[in-house]
Amino acid sequence: MKLSTFFLLSTCIVLVACSTSFDDRNTPVYPDLLISMTRISGFGVGPQYKLEVHADGTVDFEGIGVDDKQSTTLTTEQIQEIVTAIEDTNFFLLDDQYLEPAIDFPSVRLTITLKGQTKSIWHYGMHNCSDYYDDTQHQLCRLEDKIDEITNSLYWVNQEW
Repeated sequence: MKLSTFFLLSTCIVLVACSTSFDDRNTPVYPDLLISMTRISGFGVGPQYKLEVHADGTVDFEGIGVDDKQSTTLTTEQIQEIVTAIEDTNFFLLDDQYLEPAIDFPSVRLTITLKGQTKSIWHYGMHNCSDYYDDTQHQLCRLEDKIDEITNSLYWVNQEW
């Protein structure tokens, strides 16, 4: 009798432990994370799209050359890589806009919610993270490109940029 009670108790403990770890895997590490990035081409050259990254890893993409909204899911590691890039850039300490004195250049509108903070930056007149930017703009451009890289946005873009 004691052996069956021990077996039953052990089985219950294992089942509870497994269900708890399953629930933990489905809980977002950053529950308020929301990233919205819109790229607008200049002179009609380059990609134009909007992507959103949600706390659960879902990425929604809408752009030129795409009939419907597309979506994919990032891993926990990819979400962490984006969050690390945001923190390394000190995104929430940056200015609200970086503008070049020109017309019809490519631009990016990047809005991020993370850890109770929300910030939106308009980055106008950027050219592929060129070296002529000051360090802050260069870091911002690298963050924008990192988000593109991790979300694999080029997969949905039908034109080179």
